[in-house]
Amino acid sequence: MRYDMQLPKNNIVWRANVENVTNENYWVSASDGYLTQGDPRSLKLSMTVNFQAPPGAYRPGVQTHRQAGAFFCLNNGEATAAIFNG
Repeated sequence: MRYDMQLPKNNIVWRANVENVTNENYWVSASDGYLTQGDPRSLKLSMTVNFQAPPGAYRPGVQTHRQAGAFFCLNNGEATAAIFNG
């Protein structure tokens, strides 16, 4: 699922994804005598913000926009979070 928020100066994109909603146990693959079990239910949330330079601020060779965001994942009771700035 994706939701775009159009703000006057920035654009924010929210994303949510659930994998293995029913939390079933399953085998992903079997090769060379190994079985690989599928991932348990996981919830992933992310948010990205695009920062735009004000009109007329363009200069050759200078970056006019930046992007930052955050990622959160809840997988089998364990949480992972990350923040990026690019």
